[in-house]
Amino acid sequence: MAIFCLVCNGAVTPSTPSIKCSSCKKYCHTKCSRLDSGSLDTNVSWTCPACSPSLLVPTTPISLSAIEQLIAKQFLKLRTELLTEISQLIDDKFQQFNNRIATVESDVKKLQEEVHSLQTGSSSEASSYKVSEVVSEIYDRNVRSKNVILYNIPESSAQSAEVRVNDDVSQIISIFEPLGNLPQPKKLYRMGPPKPNSIRPLKLIYENNDEVMCVLRSNKNNTNKRFLCNPDLTKLQRDNTAEIINDFNMRKSRGETDIKLIYRNNMASIVGIRNSGNKSNRPKN
Repeated sequence: MAIFCLVCNGAVTPSTPSIKCSSCKKYCHTKCSRLDSGSLDTNVSWTCPACSPSLLVPTTPISLSAIEQLIAKQFLKLRTELLTEISQLIDDKFQQFNNRIATVESDVKKLQEEVHSLQTGSSSEASSYKVSEVVSEIYDRNVRSKNVILYNIPESSAQSAEVRVNDDVSQIISIFEPLGNLPQPKKLYRMGPPKPNSIRPLKLIYENNDEVMCVLRSNKNNTNKRFLCNPDLTKLQRDNTAEIINDFNMRKSRGETDIKLIYRNNMASIVGIRNSGNKSNRPKN
């Protein structure tokens, strides 16, 4: 019985190499099967296009060593990706650290320039104003820049410290709620030991200075003037503010009417008021 190739329909003879479909048992010339020589040399089971197109099924299962090699290859790839990611994170942190160092160096340089200016401007002031005091003042201002001080907030009489803190939180919410959605402090506590017939100030600690400025700006619209909301100033800032206020009050008591007291960057200063009808209302000596 003649056998024909299922692709070209040509005769299949012993002199023409052929391969048999493992599914339908029909023959096909090897050149018509489009298998490469490597596949023909190995013990493979071939399925014709009519049964399952271009499907090669190895007659021998994949060896355990091949599976181990595949797993090792995938593990090596994941390990490389993980090391690359860790290296990138380290580089990013290192860059952030370098940026912080650069910022500190810049602050130190500015500080040195200010100290030099003090030394050249007034030797008496420079002798009493040491570099260590300047550094300490800068650090103290940086820490306090994240704080807000509230005054005249009634203290809870509860025995439990936790209950007292919760009462303070409730009061803060009720005070700031009319001002809109303000940042919430991450921590708060009463300043100083308790005293009879005295209300201790309440310190609110925020995440950063931006949140503090948001609270202080919004509080300007607070119609409840019973409670005071101020920035957390250093002793030097408080002393300087008190000195300027005393000077302002003294000048006002002497009859000056063309001055006013303003606050910029938490610092008080006296400025003149422009008056087109009178150039100056400063009393003459």
